[in-house]
Amino acid sequence: MFLGIANSNPVAAQIFGLSVTNTASSVSVNTPVTFVINLTNQSGTELLSVLVTNEFVGPASPQFISATRSQGSTFTNASSVLFDLGNMVSGGFAQMTVTVRPTAAGNFTNSVVVASPFGTNITSTNIIVQAAPLTTDLAVSLTPPATPVLVNDLITYRVAVTNLGTNSVANVILTNADFSSMVLLGLSPTNAFTRTNGLLVFNTGTLAGHAGRSFTITAQPTNAGPLTLSASVTSTNLTESNASNNIVSTNITVEPLVTGDLVAVNFSAMVYNPQTGLMEQIVRLTNNGTNAVASARVIVSGLTNRLYNAVGTNNGNPFVVYGAPLNSGANTDLLMEYFYPLKAPFNVPDSSYTAVGTSAVNLLASGIDATNLTIKAILESGGYLIEWQSIPHRTYTIFYSSESSFTNALVAQPSIVAPADRVQWIDNGPPKTIRHPSSDPTRYYRVLLNP
Repeated sequence: MFLGIANSNPVAAQIFGLSVTNTASSVSVNTPVTFVINLTNQSGTELLSVLVTNEFVGPASPQFISATRSQGSTFTNASSVLFDLGNMVSGGFAQMTVTVRPTAAGNFTNSVVVASPFGTNITSTNIIVQAAPLTTDLAVSLTPPATPVLVNDLITYRVAVTNLGTNSVANVILTNADFSSMVLLGLSPTNAFTRTNGLLVFNTGTLAGHAGRSFTITAQPTNAGPLTLSASVTSTNLTESNASNNIVSTNITVEPLVTGDLVAVNFSAMVYNPQTGLMEQIVRLTNNGTNAVASARVIVSGLTNRLYNAVGTNNGNPFVVYGAPLNSGANTDLLMEYFYPLKAPFNVPDSSYTAVGTSAVNLLASGIDATNLTIKAILESGGYLIEWQSIPHRTYTIFYSSESSFTNALVAQPSIVAPADRVQWIDNGPPKTIRHPSSDPTRYYRVLLNP
């Protein structure tokens, strides 16, 4: 008969064999812990609707990952896991597993309670797990912009954070300063960030062991004077094994743009170079001041065509750099290269040029890793042509020296973005190199593929 089933199962004493084991009693934050629960019905009678509750309490704030059971159903919420095992015959056995991950330092307790609505008493046990802060080494680095920097230059620099340890670290925060005297113009990769009181704050998320994140920042300093760029890294629930590399800073000086002593004027007609596909014009740079300048630049305004060999921009106008000293009364010739699709001369008046002296440009090369050059030729103009196999759209830096040992190697300006699988580049002297190649007994070249 189906009538009166509840009465045919009188309330019985619940006698369970309960054992709970865990993979570790002490772990690091974010390390999973698995509990294995073994349950046997030792009451001598069948028990109905057996429930096993795992309730997690404690400052370590364990996060549920997974659960398994040999029978029945599983229900979860933010702080507990409930197994509904259904009926268990006398002598019946069930096994369950629960995996959680502590997300903060401290301890937590797994209170395991076994009960049936058709029995008396309950069976329970408490398992305590201690979560210790992770130990790792977070390091931050900052690659400053090329110096010198003038007011309203567009500058680019890089900040990066690296997890030098083996543990995965969550909630890594990278903070960058100083934007109180700069205008933020760009960020790569684009990422959610906050900006407060001259700080850029990036939540980089979780960093695996030996992993890192980097950001390239483009900005415009608006005031002359000292500028300190700094970056720092922090994370919660972390023990730092080396706190000395959590902060980095570099000091640069933003120089004023002072005109009047240097003058730039056209010194040749503009002509088309079929070898490069560019329009070329020589500009003579003269120091009319009473003092030598360590380096100089020529800014070109009002252009509607690209200044191909520009090194940077100031207030939106491209400029080339002469990276050697220029004495009072001295002059040098700079070959300006323009990309113009019509391949015909166009007018760049002398009034478009702004020449200014700057502090010394550091063109010394370091860490040169050579790329093989397949062609090296001397042109009728006395310039040198080099060619190498390239990866399209990758950036290459060219180094040159008057010695085969490259002990005094310098960097040519600017770096080249490869348009195809082969690149030709001509050294025709300033502003690409500080002097014409014909002024050296011989000249050697190496090419570096940039990261």
